Amino acid sequence: MSKLKILISGDSFAADTAIVNPTAQGWVNLIAKEHAVTNIAQAGISEYKILKQIQSVNLYNFDQIIIVHTSPYRVHIKEHPIHLNSPLHKNCDLLYTDLVNAHSKNAIVDTGIKYFKYIFDEVYYNDLHTLMVDEIRSITSKCKVLHVTFFEDQHYAFLNLSNIWKQHPGDTNHLNNAGNQLVFNRITQWINQHS
Repeated sequence: MSKLKILISGDSFAADTAIVNPTAQGWVNLIAKEHAVTNIAQAGISEYKILKQIQSVNLYNFDQIIIVHTSPYRVHIKEHPIHLNSPLHKNCDLLYTDLVNAHSKNAIVDTGIKYFKYIFDEVYYNDLHTLMVDEIRSITSKCKVLHVTFFEDQHYAFLNLSNIWKQHPGDTNHLNNAGNQLVFNRITQWINQHS
């Protein structure tokens, strides 16, 4: 089989962790060994930024597209107060656990924590997430696209790999080597079926 041109979009489950650890061999790196991969995924981003990733490229330049959708519980921010200098997380959005566990606190971190505690509306963010996913699906409707999630509470008909994450947690795309191999196998199966 000849190499396919594959676009990978999404959050940290799909980001190229080799940017910060050259020896990291996540499932995205394994796919890149077999195909011509353009990976625009970024760690810690919200569904809004995944939508912006999809809007930033000509989708028809690719044979297949893999989109790894994220949790609804991420709040968009232009510049992250902690990760500005991180090559993997520089476009990260606000995640409650990141803010609470931050080694250095500042006014933005403190405000973010208070926002999540006192203002955050779960129903609103779920509805907003649904609208953005629907827009992504509309934009990619004429493409060969695989929608993936690692979050078990997603109600979409995506390839749900949350069990692999739960059973094989690790440091590369949140998975250990066995988990990355399992994800690679599942996604490669889809790639082969749709090529």
